[in-house]
Amino acid sequence: MARNRVGALSRWIVHEASRLADVGEIVRDLAERLRGEGLPVDRATAHFSILDPRYVGITRVWTPDEGLRLWRVVHSDTARDYRDSPLQYVRHVDDWLDVHLDRDARDFPVFESLRHEGYVHYVMAPLRFSDGTIQGASWATRQAGGFGGEDLALLRALVAPLALVIELKRLRIMSAAMLGEYVGRDPAERILNGTVRRGDLVTFRAALLFADLVGFTAMSQRRSAAEVVACLNRYFEAVDAQVEGQGGEILKFIGDGVFAIFPERAGKDPAVERALAAAHGCLETSVDPLRVAVHEGEIAYGNVGSPRRLDFTAIGPDVNLLDRLLNLGRTLGEPLVWSSAVAASGSRPQRSLGRHATRGFDEEIEVFAPAGAP
Repeated sequence: MARNRVGALSRWIVHEASRLADVGEIVRDLAERLRGEGLPVDRATAHFSILDPRYVGITRVWTPDEGLRLWRVVHSDTARDYRDSPLQYVRHVDDWLDVHLDRDARDFPVFESLRHEGYVHYVMAPLRFSDGTIQGASWATRQAGGFGGEDLALLRALVAPLALVIELKRLRIMSAAMLGEYVGRDPAERILNGTVRRGDLVTFRAALLFADLVGFTAMSQRRSAAEVVACLNRYFEAVDAQVEGQGGEILKFIGDGVFAIFPERAGKDPAVERALAAAHGCLETSVDPLRVAVHEGEIAYGNVGSPRRLDFTAIGPDVNLLDRLLNLGRTLGEPLVWSSAVAASGSRPQRSLGRHATRGFDEEIEVFAPAGAP
């Protein structure tokens, strides 16, 4: 094996592959460079676990014919294909897996499909990360006879720098995933891009949605904590599906309340129309009775809190008005209400519920509801 091949590819991994946006691009570009060096790589993968409420791990797969594919393994998966896999074997033995598929007796569920697709040699390397975990990268070939000795020596020489770069990418993926699950995708992106100081705020106009469960306080006193949590999760999931489907984002869960924002997006329907569609969808699909209020206005969006404890949130008079609207909907017995700002810009049939005094506002606010009986 020529030393210059190892050096050139190692330098590429450290200095250039580290700048690529995604692990999949690293897997693809490295495989293509290996093919350029004469290695008969017909399939390449990278596998690593992540901290994510939904997924236990991610796999990137590249082939010349199909390009890059992404597989996610959800926490509920108990399939033999995952539990009894090359990755789990490599983690257990902390060593390479080297299998000639056409003659080796060792078997895993994935090998059946690989043989069917014509692969004859499969190797997986343990990627040892600094946190003590072992992840994996694999290469497979259809070439008769499989990888040669120099091919395998080159792959072994590249594993250490490859593990370093993939670990760095994994940390970014996990940070974004965890932040996104707890504070929302847009706040997570802003935080990771440097919006971390207390008082860092941006002001913009958006449609706002606030929902809560009908009779939640009484229900929470009658049922066990487990039943209450199950009810909340079912309801939150229903609301999130509607908000997400209309291009909005849930910013806060406040007890049984859900606060979501719908910024204006290029190429999408007006924010107010999307917020109203999400509100109607929530009422139609949720198995739990709820109330929803919609408003449009300006919000200050960013970091507030103490020097040691920050929260990424939205504040401003229009956020307060949204809360008052929801309370008025409860008082008026209406499952869905919206403000005059929404009434002025929306095109849905509506009826006025009159003007009402509300705490914290000098002027009465007019409340609207869908046309017809509540």
